[in-house]
Amino acid sequence: MSDLAFVNGQIVPLNEAKISILDRGFQYGDGLFETIRVYHGKPFLIQKHLERLEKGAKEIGIKFPPWRKIEKAIEEILNSRGEKILKIILTRGIGKRSAMFKDFKEPSLIVYTEDYLPLPENFYLEGVKALLLPENRSFFRHLKSLNFLPNLLSREESCQQGFYEVIYYDQGGFITEGTITNIFFVKYGTLYTPSLDLKILPGVTRSFVFNLALSLGFKVKETHIRKEGLAQFEEAFLTNSIIEILPLSSINENCFKIGKLTLNLINAYRNAVLNL
Repeated sequence: MSDLAFVNGQIVPLNEAKISILDRGFQYGDGLFETIRVYHGKPFLIQKHLERLEKGAKEIGIKFPPWRKIEKAIEEILNSRGEKILKIILTRGIGKRSAMFKDFKEPSLIVYTEDYLPLPENFYLEGVKALLLPENRSFFRHLKSLNFLPNLLSREESCQQGFYEVIYYDQGGFITEGTITNIFFVKYGTLYTPSLDLKILPGVTRSFVFNLALSLGFKVKETHIRKEGLAQFEEAFLTNSIIEILPLSSINENCFKIGKLTLNLINAYRNAVLNL
């Protein structure tokens, strides 16, 4: 069956989905989104994604729809048990250019699925390369905002130079995250990941991997990692809902091995989704 979209109460084929040009998400990037992996018809960690979406909506003053409305939309568009990507978009809604936030009574809610296209398996076996760049994004980078242009431009720059991802560092020289990923490092059997107080995205997969590592008996530390200190780490990997856990082979001139801890976590993650 073809992919479907839920657009403000209507279910339509994905290729026929439309929104108003007056929608604030289209005009100003005034909205939020979540991207979720669907394994054999079941959205993974959906509650955590909805919690983050609701928290972000509250922070920027967008009225949040009832959870049941979103859950029902998801149920209606998941028409197969295949491997899918689920996208939820919430905007402030449709209104005049000069309207104040208080004038928007009804947000726009879009939910749709598309086919999941896996990365080549050799990416997981050999790792991918990342480019180190200074932060060029806003104070609100911790939100899954529709204002995603700086991330897209940075990632395009890295891809044109043969890299998979960009790893940012802030004005203090501390590693933050990737354009679409969170990052972990390994040293002497301990996992290190940038602290949330650096205003990074509180990744749902980041949190899941954090707790998964603890359950396997590994030590995990949230900390501040200087860009000059990358050479001290033995392993490194990226996380997000789509790629799961993806090993890094290098960041600029700093090289990493694909070691036992990373491989153990990849296997544990894949086992966890098999048991949904």
